[in-house]
Amino acid sequence: MTNQEIINAFEASLVGKRKSEKTVGNYVRLVNSMVDIMKDKSIKDLTMSDLDLLRAKLNKKYDNEKTYNAYISALRPFITYIVVNDINVNIKLDKFLSDFVNIKIKNKFKSGQDIIPIEKYTELVKFLVNRKAKGYVSQRKKTVALVALTTGLRREEISDVKISEIDEKNGRMLVQDTKGDKPRIVTLPDYVVTEIHKLYDLYKENGIDTDKYLFMTKSNKKMHYTNVGRIVDGIMKEAVNHGIIESDEMVSPHGLRKSFFSWLILEKGLEAERAMELSGHSDINTLRRYVKVNTTKLTDDVNEMMKLD
Repeated sequence: MTNQEIINAFEASLVGKRKSEKTVGNYVRLVNSMVDIMKDKSIKDLTMSDLDLLRAKLNKKYDNEKTYNAYISALRPFITYIVVNDINVNIKLDKFLSDFVNIKIKNKFKSGQDIIPIEKYTELVKFLVNRKAKGYVSQRKKTVALVALTTGLRREEISDVKISEIDEKNGRMLVQDTKGDKPRIVTLPDYVVTEIHKLYDLYKENGIDTDKYLFMTKSNKKMHYTNVGRIVDGIMKEAVNHGIIESDEMVSPHGLRKSFFSWLILEKGLEAERAMELSGHSDINTLRRYVKVNTTKLTDDVNEMMKLD
């Protein structure tokens, strides 16, 4: 197979996995660009040394972390595809997936850590639960941060959650507008549901709609996802001031997402397949047969894990 034929086959595999047209187009464009950077070296003959050199060139060429991250995000499923399908037998997939997770982090949040230390995760949750909220804006800030910290949702997903998608009785929330166009259900701990109720009450007091999105502005519009980053940044600074975390342990919204799943797996022993189901991440599906998760059992498991002693 030629390089172009391999890329075409990769594109067809993405379509078969029901990736969005935008995601497929971006991945293929970026993979083609990376092949060009490697001066059209045969994809079948690539080695880890070639990939390390590619990463070094990308790191040097793109100072903007968003662009660099996009290339790495496209490279991971592509390399997985060519290895799993025996197109390339030189690359060790486990090593590749382990090595190629270095993603540039915005200096606005920090320069070192990319997750909250596992032993401090529960303390941060307790800090947020006990944080006093005065008024609608403060309560919204508290609730946004708790949802980010206890569900592992992306900031865009947090912004897009609709009130109609929340099952308060069973402590679940349907996430429809997802990065991979794959709706999923996440668990809402009891104390998060309580904070959502408080937010509802303040919406009513301030004349804000309670039948649209979970997080609204005073002008009755959906809160933009960039505000999630601002809120998390503010909460991180509060946590530093209260001695919950150190200044070099502050994280971005994506860092909270990574912290949540790291905590569930490393501290609470949640199986990787179940963590992947919660995260909406699809990488694991290229390595093993998709594991169907019992949603009720998963909700019960995570609810038990998220209890605060």
